[in-house]
Amino acid sequence: MSVGRTTEILEESIGGLGGQYITDTNEATPNQPRFICIQAIEDTVVSTVTGNIDIDGITLLAGTMVYGRWTALTLTSGKVIAYEGVWYD
Repeated sequence: MSVGRTTEILEESIGGLGGQYITDTNEATPNQPRFICIQAIEDTVVSTVTGNIDIDGITLLAGTMVYGRWTALTLTSGKVIAYEGVWYD
């Protein structure tokens, strides 16, 4: 694997494909294959997530970052940045 491709894979797996600033209670879905990190901008209550780590009903304190693989996210309250990326198995 070339160094360029290795760098590209690294960037894609740590949010290099962008993200969404989520401030409402509507279901959010990623434009890329999945959300790979959720960062709480303020204290946030997660309503539901679809993915490999179940954080339904959890309160994320401001500044908390949770890593996983999610295809949908709904908040009860708060604000987050949901970073988008790919996951190479």
